[in-house]
Amino acid sequence: MATPRIGTRFLAGAVMLAGLGGLAKGQGVSDLVGRKPVQPGVKVTQPSAAELATLKAEPIKYADQPAVSGVTVKDASGKTVRQMIAISGAKKQQFVTYFLDGVEAYREIDTTGSGKPDTFRWLGPNGGKQGRDLNGDGTIDAWDILSAE
Repeated sequence: MATPRIGTRFLAGAVMLAGLGGLAKGQGVSDLVGRKPVQPGVKVTQPSAAELATLKAEPIKYADQPAVSGVTVKDASGKTVRQMIAISGAKKQQFVTYFLDGVEAYREIDTTGSGKPDTFRWLGPNGGKQGRDLNGDGTIDAWDILSAE
């Protein structure tokens, strides 16, 4: 049982090293899972050090869209913890999605290909809103969508 987990971790790490900007060379799944939301106060699943060994990474590939690749990280019960998707080429973008108890709760998007997220979406358990960082300082400068909460 340990062999498939090691194999998928290696494959996911290779996929990320092959071109998923935002994770420096040498980083892997534990770095993605250890990554915390840029915006404060966001509730997401944050596995403990002991739980890191039970995580399983699954590569994402689309046969009809070779410029799109990524990785989904799931816990021992099969609930998604993190997901990263990267689009290479002319429309270079990166999406890092955070989950809370297996439900998408927050998403950071680098729409400019700069390596830093500039769009932030709160979903489900964290409400429903979207803000944009217009000058790259990590602070939301404009709100596109606001929920009643």
